[in-house]
Amino acid sequence: MSAFIPEDYEPVEERIRKFYADHPQGRITTDCISLDGDQATFRASVYRDIDPDPYPAATGHAHGLLTRPKALEMVETVSIGRALANLAYSKVGARPSREEMQDAALDPGTRHDVGNARGPKAKDRATTPLTERQLALSKRLLGEVADAVNIVTDHLGEYRPPELWTKYEASGDHGQKNGLIDKLIAAKETQLGGKQPTRSKDQDDSEWTQVPF
Repeated sequence: MSAFIPEDYEPVEERIRKFYADHPQGRITTDCISLDGDQATFRASVYRDIDPDPYPAATGHAHGLLTRPKALEMVETVSIGRALANLAYSKVGARPSREEMQDAALDPGTRHDVGNARGPKAKDRATTPLTERQLALSKRLLGEVADAVNIVTDHLGEYRPPELWTKYEASGDHGQKNGLIDKLIAAKETQLGGKQPTRSKDQDDSEWTQVPF
């Protein structure tokens, strides 16, 4: 990963100011959806109006280790930054906030270890979130595979929702069928005896062409 340059990323505070300038009656809420020992996961929800639709305009998730002072507050802040990025309150080409990049730079252990991943794109995929197609398929599989939570926990060493998976965690090494999606598909096939989604030759190795089960 290239060196972190703070000036390349905007702080979450700046995104919050822009949001309230556009939506003075809006609101941002956060929920700690998991607090387990030295790990926490936050979800931030952004509403454009004071009397909103029952569903937020955008959400964002963040997961982190509580190994430093104010770490819990940092995870919460990062979740807000990601939610606002989903509403386009971020620089072009710089979805992560300054706080998120700073946290990763201070604690390399929170990055996904790509191990023996092969291919020129492998290391980039180790820090890149899922595509919309991958996210939709992952959520579907989580709802359909009986042992999905255990499969995810065994693969990641902890349970994290698909919004917090990386492309490498989801798709693994090209052609090796060692990613989370592959494992969930195999479990689904065993469970119901259906066909597997397959990658088409003209797609990036992290993309999928879905064949119905």
